[in-house]
Amino acid sequence: MKYVRSCIIVFIAAALAACATGPEKPNQRLLDYQAAAGAPVNSFRFFNLWSWEALDRSHLAVYTRGQEAYLLTVDGGGGCQNLEWANAIGLTSRMHEVNARLDKVLVGGPGPCFIMEIRPVDVGKLRAEEKLQKQRKIEEKERDAGA
Repeated sequence: MKYVRSCIIVFIAAALAACATGPEKPNQRLLDYQAAAGAPVNSFRFFNLWSWEALDRSHLAVYTRGQEAYLLTVDGGGGCQNLEWANAIGLTSRMHEVNARLDKVLVGGPGPCFIMEIRPVDVGKLRAEEKLQKQRKIEEKERDAGA
């Protein structure tokens, strides 16, 4: 009985350790968007949400047209809780303008996701980097028998 109880305690401890959140390494997609993004701006004109992509809990890309995109950094007290799993989002705006530090990303979760920073994305540069990454190949070599 003690053995089973000890195993359960070890299992629970391991599960909790696996769930612990530390500093996350940015994913490649986020790094690509950050490399293609320009300097922060205060706002952008918004009529339609053409498409969007969650990059992590604190970043998303929104497309207002096919070749017009913005990298948004949001804060809902540790990021936007449901952003990575949202099926749909909304943006608040005033007179068709989304403003940093005033407007929010709506994901249907607890608490607001305030837009802290807006950066315009050079979509052409982003697409070129994506194409370059697809063309990169791993160089394969036979391993020496003595190594």
